[in-house]
Amino acid sequence: ALYEEKLNLIENLIKNGLSENYEIKFGHYGSFFTNVSIEGSDLDILVYYHKRKEESEFYKDILNLLEQNENKFQNICPILTASVPVIKLQINIKDEILVKEIKLKNASYFEEEDLSKIKIDLTFTESEEEFQHSHEVVTYINKSLEEYPLIKPILLLLKRYFKDMNMNKTYTGGLCSYSLFLLVLSFCKCNKQCESATKLLYYFMENFTYFDYSNYCIDVEKENCYVLKDKNENEKSVSDGNSSYDTNYELYENEIYIVDPISKLNVSKSSFKVDEIILTFRKAFNLLYYEG
Repeated sequence: ALYEEKLNLIENLIKNGLSENYEIKFGHYGSFFTNVSIEGSDLDILVYYHKRKEESEFYKDILNLLEQNENKFQNICPILTASVPVIKLQINIKDEILVKEIKLKNASYFEEEDLSKIKIDLTFTESEEEFQHSHEVVTYINKSLEEYPLIKPILLLLKRYFKDMNMNKTYTGGLCSYSLFLLVLSFCKCNKQCESATKLLYYFMENFTYFDYSNYCIDVEKENCYVLKDKNENEKSVSDGNSSYDTNYELYENEIYIVDPISKLNVSKSSFKVDEIILTFRKAFNLLYYEG
């Protein structure tokens, strides 16, 4: 209820403050809306805007609006030069009942920093297609979680681990939670016979420690989920008009390529710390190997 209250707070503020110059709609995506959030997860809000006046400057207007209401928020941080522009901000809930409830249930597991703030990522689009995409992704994730119950415990462990390793943000070169979800989904689909989360986690870490990222991409809509990056073949299929993809698999020497089942684009294109990501998998695999 508290998260819904804060969600309504910021959405009403934006809509009321900008409605004169823009048509505004909100889309929700990410772990809060698929029930796979961990402590400190961001609340992801996609803001669709359409100018009513041609001379309007959206990013300038929304930043001015947020700064005029900075008593309601903390640490307003625009990252507008990123491939996906984002404004990060926080809402303080330190003195509210939710923090006390979480502490009682989880003892000292969670850090005070993760409990005392709701972290919000505002992203923006003028495209109806991109706006619809956020809803389709949430629907796809929820359906997959229902079909493959082992995804959730493994994904929650991975998200905590990648957060501890500082490898959970794409704008710093890591893997976002959607990329991690697609990796886990691909492995569950290829190992349906395995009913043990422990074994699945072990073999998952082994698989993506030694995965050939240079020559293969991950595509959960394919039968075996792992597809050879054949540049010539994909260029041929695109030229023949037989490809269902908006872009062909690109042969980069050192790239993680994870196909979004909705848009067919590479969701990990910003994950440039490939060696560090592989090392992150390797450290976990080595630990499981020697402990097991």
